[in-house]
Amino acid sequence: MKRLLIFLAIVLCVACSSKSEPDLGYRAPKFRNVQATQLHHLNDGLMMRMTNHFMMCDSVVIFPAKNADNNNVFQLLSANAGRLITSFAYLGRSAEELSSYMLMSVDAKRGLLFAMDNSNRHITIDLNRVLNNEKQYVVASGRYKGDFPTSRVIHWRNGQLLQMGGYPTDRFFVTDEKCDTLLRYNVLPSLTATIDQDEMLHKRYFVYNSHYAVRPDGRKIANVTTNGMLLEILDVKDKGISHAEIRYFYEPKLENSNMGKPDCVFGASHICATDDYIYVLYYDTTIEELSNAKPKIGVFDWRGNEKRCYELNDMVATFAISDDEKRAYCWAYDSEGEEYFGYFDLK
Repeated sequence: MKRLLIFLAIVLCVACSSKSEPDLGYRAPKFRNVQATQLHHLNDGLMMRMTNHFMMCDSVVIFPAKNADNNNVFQLLSANAGRLITSFAYLGRSAEELSSYMLMSVDAKRGLLFAMDNSNRHITIDLNRVLNNEKQYVVASGRYKGDFPTSRVIHWRNGQLLQMGGYPTDRFFVTDEKCDTLLRYNVLPSLTATIDQDEMLHKRYFVYNSHYAVRPDGRKIANVTTNGMLLEILDVKDKGISHAEIRYFYEPKLENSNMGKPDCVFGASHICATDDYIYVLYYDTTIEELSNAKPKIGVFDWRGNEKRCYELNDMVATFAISDDEKRAYCWAYDSEGEEYFGYFDLK
């Protein structure tokens, strides 16, 4: 009887332990196809400021970054040659200018760039007019009347605006031109029992550590995180936004909501999406070992399955995928810390 009681006590302890810290299955991604990849320089003479990301539209690259040689907001580069074609847009208060261009989205099929500032003023720029050196390249402007929470990423199509990373309210929401909210989604994936129990820490983790991409048709969202790494995939339908898939790769170990502990895996720093794939720029090393690490770009399908991985020779700050998915363009730093615009071919 005594042994039976001891056995039951052990079972109870194990059961309680597994309940308080559920096994979410954090497992590093495994790729059958891993390629050591050399980046090729296209232009190492550019001096950009704040090159956090850039966008592709047909055969041109749009950098939302000031060049040391001009005061324009955007720099337009040739994807094939890497040369600077032109620059456009200014900071300002006129009807065709914005006070900031932090929120933007490119509709590559229509050749349009949509941008919005923190006061909900927005403009639409015809990129073909920019390429033709037409002065009147702003084709629409206005201001949303409602108040939006602070968003980190937007995706604009046909008058509807999908906003992601909202704080302090909705994580994801879709509004129309009248600023009426059509769809919203606020579910937070589990992380660990400790983080899940702290409601504010749980929410802020996704606010500060998320990187978002939207499939070109606007029907799927991918979110990948820093300080640990998970890949969350959502469906966007006419009647709502819903969970589709989630992959747990590296467990978050946090000092606070936007800082990982030294032994926490750094995780993702950028993400891009195409019709068929999700491309994630990430580091699989801990924060304390990050200075000697080289990044990887992992390719996943829209069910979160690993397809292939590119191990890069230089540090990459941000990247974009060509429309035909044959090439990845990168803003990178060589071994001496010199920045350059380069590429590698996708195989």
